[in-house]
Amino acid sequence: MIFVVIAIIAILAGMLLPALNQARERAKSSNCQSNLKQLQTGLLSYTVDYNSYFPMAVYSEFGRSSRRNPYWISEVYSYVGAGQYDFSLPEGFKLAKVFSCPSASEDKLRKSEGIVWSSYGYPWMFGDSLLTREKNTWYYPRKLTRFRHPTEQGVLVDLDATKKDQDTSDFLDMFDGYNHLDVDRHRNGGYVNLSFADGHVENKAFHNDDDFTETFCHVVAPWICEDCTK
Repeated sequence: MIFVVIAIIAILAGMLLPALNQARERAKSSNCQSNLKQLQTGLLSYTVDYNSYFPMAVYSEFGRSSRRNPYWISEVYSYVGAGQYDFSLPEGFKLAKVFSCPSASEDKLRKSEGIVWSSYGYPWMFGDSLLTREKNTWYYPRKLTRFRHPTEQGVLVDLDATKKDQDTSDFLDMFDGYNHLDVDRHRNGGYVNLSFADGHVENKAFHNDDDFTETFCHVVAPWICEDCTK
């Protein structure tokens, strides 16, 4: 009789565990969206203090980023209740938890200067202080009030940082194509969490580079949106 009970318990456990795992992952995805909402709200608060401008993605003097130089995370740090960003990067320094998706695998995140980089990406076309010196460049500060379609402009997104610039230390918490999105992070068929310039957050499906481009290059690519301004 006891063996029958054990067998029944084993069967029930086998049936329940997948459902429990799915529920756990949904909770992590929900927490991830909460992080993105907090970060996006911080970015919008930043625009209030800086004449509607979003922070530049990176402030680089010689074409290489560093955690010891200003970049979008250090600029928004105090706006998300994380206190003052410590550019000295003391031993054991860790970014505030809000910059890390609870489902992100640390082996998919870059490590440099003693700390793990963010699991969220921010568009490089929102500004690079070195590249803005070039003519006809996309890489200059973006102003919220100039976005014609803020509800369609992606800002932050789930990122697999190991897929870009693996041999350098200057990865910018950014991405330049669909293949750099971590579409398997939340195990829901190619969907990723992302925030938009108007402040809302979505769980959105990406299937190819065109999907990516239409979301993240919307305000800068004339072949996508001819009436959008820079």
